[in-house]
Amino acid sequence: MEQEISNQFDYRQMVGSGPQYEYTRVYPQAGATQTTVYQGGNDTIFEIPPTKAFNLSRSWFQFTFTLPATNAKFGFVFTDFIPFFRQIQIHSTYNSAVNTGNQTYIPCYSCNTLVNMNPRYDGTSCDRAFTEPDYLSSGNANNTAVNLNVTIPFNELYESILSLDKDIMLNETLLVRFVWSELPNIGFGADASLTPQTNPVALTAPAGPNVQGMEIHLAVEKRFDIIQNLQQKIASPEGFSLLIPYCYTTTASLTGTNQPVSLRLNRLNGITLERIYHSLFVTASVANSAIYNNVASTNLEHFYTNINNPRRMQYDYYPNVNDDYKALRDKLIDSTIQTPIFTTIIGVGWIDLMMDHLVKWDFIAFLSVATNLTHQSTVENEIQQTDNY
Repeated sequence: MEQEISNQFDYRQMVGSGPQYEYTRVYPQAGATQTTVYQGGNDTIFEIPPTKAFNLSRSWFQFTFTLPATNAKFGFVFTDFIPFFRQIQIHSTYNSAVNTGNQTYIPCYSCNTLVNMNPRYDGTSCDRAFTEPDYLSSGNANNTAVNLNVTIPFNELYESILSLDKDIMLNETLLVRFVWSELPNIGFGADASLTPQTNPVALTAPAGPNVQGMEIHLAVEKRFDIIQNLQQKIASPEGFSLLIPYCYTTTASLTGTNQPVSLRLNRLNGITLERIYHSLFVTASVANSAIYNNVASTNLEHFYTNINNPRRMQYDYYPNVNDDYKALRDKLIDSTIQTPIFTTIIGVGWIDLMMDHLVKWDFIAFLSVATNLTHQSTVENEIQQTDNY
């Protein structure tokens, strides 16, 4: 039997070893550090050179984003998700400064304020003071531009190579591509700072570039012995190999009271199938709910999921009695999803399957009223990357 020694009586000398990083700025490939975001689809590409060992999860992307002044309206930005990008390809704490013209902004953090100061898209107040997600942020006056100093920590982009806390060295240039979203998916205008539901409208088109100062702050390894070890791995016959998490999404537009979605996955999608997140979005939306998946608004009554035809649960889950939230509660510990009222992910499957054969996943939804919905499935896989000289 092994005896555990209390820390107060443990005088052993331990030698530790760990990485040491310094930060270097990486600017867009095209040279310009500004762009205009309105209709969306334009991209910004960064080149990460093959001569450095780096840790993407310790790095971040920063820029200043300006919401254009809109006549007689306060400018709002969505803050409970990262609204700026359609997609990110690889080839904060939020500092609460609500109602100011210049804000420091990291998406997807707690509101850090009282319930009546954190309105949701529909104007209702949040349930939990300080710890519930921050849904919106606004300017301090109407017809006034709002400047957002945005930081996107790469370790917040979960289930991607950007969140992988590993030193990486490749023998080829790595391209990181950000595809910008449409301005209506980023923010909107409304009559007052605490009533986003009052006469919401689309923001005015920007008169010039509304994104400035784009740069990646890349964590570069300083220790020569670690760099040398990575170079030796790459030069070895087996090469440098690591498992990379990655996600992709599929969407389907459905209507009616019975809405089934089926996915068929195989080894081409990855080595393993880790989990599937399935969300419902209301297709008909106004400016303050361009990205809107409040469960109540979808009219979802109950649902179940299958893997290769057998059901994943013994009974249908009814969101109105919080079945889905209760089933996921242990997974949501320490997250900002603390109540079932606005649970935004329906039918999450923690699957953990080897993709040795075809996998069929089904989501079967039953609605109380026929509703036009967009179903989005986010599939998380692992792929293997090997590099050598």
